[in-house]
Amino acid sequence: MLINTVILLLRNTLPIVIIIVLLSLTLKDYYLRSLFKTWLITLLFSVFSVFFLVYNLDNIAQLYQGLALELLFSLALMGIYLLIVFYLQQTLFQGNKQRLNYYAMVIFFLVLTVNASNFFIYFSGFWSQTDLQVSLSVGMLLGVGICLSIGILLYFILLFVQLKYQHTWALLLLFLFASGQLNQALNLLLQIDFLPSFESVWDSNFILNENSELGYFFTALFGYEATPSLLHVSVYLSALGIPLGGYFYLIKNKMALVKQENTHEYS
Repeated sequence: MLINTVILLLRNTLPIVIIIVLLSLTLKDYYLRSLFKTWLITLLFSVFSVFFLVYNLDNIAQLYQGLALELLFSLALMGIYLLIVFYLQQTLFQGNKQRLNYYAMVIFFLVLTVNASNFFIYFSGFWSQTDLQVSLSVGMLLGVGICLSIGILLYFILLFVQLKYQHTWALLLLFLFASGQLNQALNLLLQIDFLPSFESVWDSNFILNENSELGYFFTALFGYEATPSLLHVSVYLSALGIPLGGYFYLIKNKMALVKQENTHEYS
């Protein structure tokens, strides 16, 4: 039980820690003073949502032929992907800062609600068994300690890289994180047979075991899948390629407009 608790906490807490780190780095130039207040408000809404989901778990789980919870989480994960794409678009093209802040709030809310709900569903099921309470408590402490250590290390590594090389690595990792959330949504839909399953294209467990500590980290960071199917690969590449294509299209149009304006000025 101790190991299971640590593993489950790693799976569900690492995405929360990672999104906090990435949003902190990408939002550092915007609303620094209101950042703590923003996350505190979002945290309160998330806690309310988690308790609502856990308290009404039986009623929600019975909806839509018992598939409602998985479908709800899948939609939330897809929403995280779309919101991060819009967030990156606002960041890269220096869009409205207030809107950027709103995107960050909703992203944080969804990531926290989805992942915390998964853990508390597990936690509430075993806490009533008094002989397991010590193992659950120790496992939670170990899991939180590991996740916080990883988060602090990731934050300072990215901060050092950005200060030294002047590149927005946090934005790149945030984009990969978004694509990984889409892959997690796909896994949930496959789990309930909502989508057809396909055979694995490869097995990279011999390089990096998906169920290892490093495997959990890369799964949380960019949706690492050791045995992906063709559907996984297609969805992931599309999740990366479509926004990148749109980004380069907008850059090309922007450069064409600037060139056209310069031509009119000189003529």
